[in-house]
Amino acid sequence: MLNLSFSTRYSLKESVQEYKPTIKSVPQARILLVGDVGGGKSSFFNSISSVFCGKITSQANAGPNDTSLTLKYRTYKVEVGRGGRPLAFLLCDTMGLERQKEGPEYKNKNGGVHTEDIDSILKGYIPDKYQFNPKIPWSQNGDQSHIPPLKERIHCVVFVVDASTLPLKKSKEDTKKFIEIKNKANLLG
Repeated sequence: MLNLSFSTRYSLKESVQEYKPTIKSVPQARILLVGDVGGGKSSFFNSISSVFCGKITSQANAGPNDTSLTLKYRTYKVEVGRGGRPLAFLLCDTMGLERQKEGPEYKNKNGGVHTEDIDSILKGYIPDKYQFNPKIPWSQNGDQSHIPPLKERIHCVVFVVDASTLPLKKSKEDTKKFIEIKNKANLLG
């Protein structure tokens, strides 16, 4: 566990509170949390929220489970104090990347969020509270002309990994999803 002095913790918290995006058309930077089922994405948000709220919060559904507890795409504000001013970033939570199960009966099954859904989130197409469907990725339903403004797109991707699972021992299929997401994010800048 990281042992920081009170002054260092205060200074770090203060710098996060004072953060402002450099582009005026983006009032709040959108930070997408991506990781395995049970990797701690929702718990990470709850921890950040608790630090700035000044008390333990559990706005995002979190806990151990074999399948993702997060079934909807959610954008969460982080506020200073209870009901205080929102910080200049949103934490965006996704359904987990379910591990590829071994065995011939699972050969063509891969649960969890689709990388196509992540691509749509990165580009700003998927709305808050969208219900993920592990069998079918989100579709724009015909309207290809709408391009979301910069403020609705993802500005940063954070890969959240359960430290107790390190070193990462992922199958090629599991690693492939992480690499695909990283490459999609890099292509979008």
